[in-house]
Amino acid sequence: MTTDIAIVGGGASGLAAAISAKMTNPSKSVLVIEKLPKIGKKIIASGNGKCNLSNINISASNYHGSVNAVKIIEKMPDYKEFFTDTLGVLCVMGSEGRTGGVYPRSNSSATILNAMRLKIQELGVDELCEWEITDIKPMKSGFELSYKNGAILCRKLIIAAGGYAAPSFGTDGSIMRILKNMGYATSKICPAVAPLRVSTDNLKGLKGVRVKGEVSAVSGDKILRTEKGELQFNENNISGICVFNLA
Repeated sequence: MTTDIAIVGGGASGLAAAISAKMTNPSKSVLVIEKLPKIGKKIIASGNGKCNLSNINISASNYHGSVNAVKIIEKMPDYKEFFTDTLGVLCVMGSEGRTGGVYPRSNSSATILNAMRLKIQELGVDELCEWEITDIKPMKSGFELSYKNGAILCRKLIIAAGGYAAPSFGTDGSIMRILKNMGYATSKICPAVAPLRVSTDNLKGLKGVRVKGEVSAVSGDKILRTEKGELQFNENNISGICVFNLA
């Protein structure tokens, strides 16, 4: 199988890359490769199912680990340009704390996934699901992507498969290991935006409950930081955007 542009990863970044690549180069073939049975599983889970798709306060100070943050931000389209003008999704400001989150007007992450799927179909982007890439070999004319039943040849390659954040959604670090074997260096990977563990004694009877509230990180008698927003209680942790900000 051959394609002009192969994109490994069928999540938000991969689908956005596919849309941009095809709109920029309509004559080129674009292929999205996803190892899960369906694309966009992580999109459905984002923002507690409401999909916090952007933020009105985007600036370099909010990004860590990349010296190119300012250059990247300057090249980014406004969320209205991509989600509303390109995908036809109406957006609204959320009420989550002070961070200026932007959500689909439907308040459902399924709206974003459906809009992105419709767009790649409209543009003629191909997708392959349940195809896990096991090796990548550079070639004179591009790359050879190996999988259990064969190989895919491409002229250009975009890796959008994520890190280690959510194995159940496909981001289990397998692509990172392949890139390291190819000689690419990576920064140290550690949890950042994540739920916070809490004593289970404090969570009895609260599993699955969501409530607007206030959460603080405390060290001794000192309050390190406080965030407001929607809290979600789980069996042994609390989550929600305000918790992620606190983390």
